[in-house]
Amino acid sequence: MNSIIINQTEYIVDDTLNNNSFVGIRIVNDMYHLCFPIGYKVEKGNEKYYKTILRYLYKSILLSKNINADKDNDKFNQEKTIPLNSYIYILSDYFSNGLYKYAETKYRKDIIGNIDWKRTYKNNFYMQDNVPVYLDTVIRYNKKEINIITLLQLYAVNKAIDMLSFMGDFNKPYSELSDNEISNNIYYYNNLIDTELKNTNNDKKKLLLINIKSIINDCSNSSTSIRTFGTYNYEYSFEKMIDKIFGSEDDLSKYYPTALWFLDGDEEGFESSKLREDTIWKGKDKVYIIDSKYYKYGVDDTLNLLPKTSAIHKQIVYGDYVYNKLIKEEGKEYKIYNVFVIPSNKDEFLEYKGDTKMKLLDDDKDFKYVYLLFINMNELIDKYFKKEFNQIDKMISIIEKKDVKE
Repeated sequence: MNSIIINQTEYIVDDTLNNNSFVGIRIVNDMYHLCFPIGYKVEKGNEKYYKTILRYLYKSILLSKNINADKDNDKFNQEKTIPLNSYIYILSDYFSNGLYKYAETKYRKDIIGNIDWKRTYKNNFYMQDNVPVYLDTVIRYNKKEINIITLLQLYAVNKAIDMLSFMGDFNKPYSELSDNEISNNIYYYNNLIDTELKNTNNDKKKLLLINIKSIINDCSNSSTSIRTFGTYNYEYSFEKMIDKIFGSEDDLSKYYPTALWFLDGDEEGFESSKLREDTIWKGKDKVYIIDSKYYKYGVDDTLNLLPKTSAIHKQIVYGDYVYNKLIKEEGKEYKIYNVFVIPSNKDEFLEYKGDTKMKLLDDDKDFKYVYLLFINMNELIDKYFKKEFNQIDKMISIIEKKDVKE
């Protein structure tokens, strides 16, 4: 499948393995490209299905973006980032509040209303009992009318409907402004919005104006630029979903192994940096330590894509630390299972692939082995956003059937 159609908008589905780790939406020459996570399969379906998977894609990207995972990535910083939150705000505000109305001050000659004396004094008058009497009094009033900023809002709404076609069925309002007109007059429109921002104290109006400005600048010269919304660090999203579905421990920091330095005769020592586990599930007599590996091996079985020896050794250190910590704190031994979980496009939700251990390492403890499981990426994302958590029983069933210590 090369593309999907939603509300007459075509989205080209790019090859997951060749997207240079990027996950998200890329707009190139006004064409929408979709890069799904490793292992995710886009099946042939109806528009409702396509809308759902794009909403899930958007939400799962936010799991990484909310921790600013891309801020130090050179590729990310070189791209023009799509302000998707501005598109969402503009659409929501339009359907909630309608069009922006510009309250312009108007004047008329009348005898009823708020008199503008500065303008009235310039008109003819006659004296009566030594008091000036003005027949042509000028009244000040506000007339709400559509102006250029309203037209910019309509343009932004249209662009938001194109951008967010996967979020619902929206009817486009008529927009007089074209992409070329926006690009050719972008400095004028920016100055116009900045002036309006200075002249209003209404926070809601300010927020609307800021988001309109964000969208017109995003769309300016869009035909010659690449714009993206996504992440080069989807492993953080993968880790969060795995932790929510299989983990039971909210405070993992108490399980972080660390080293102590003793320098210059200091007997107390001070802690070095800590190793950080991804996910821990703790039962009555067993503990699962799960390391989420967002690797391509589950789709491309090239052996050098497997976790390296350093990752295997680190996992064994986790197991050893947790094993001894629980003996010390609770006075009993737990069976400790170490597991790598890798995304895949295989049919089963969880699939056992194999196990590993360090050479010449005493293997009398369960945690000296690390099990490798594939997880179906489609089902992982579906279960996460449908809140079908607590899937640990499936993992336990698979691992204990393959228990290399039995």
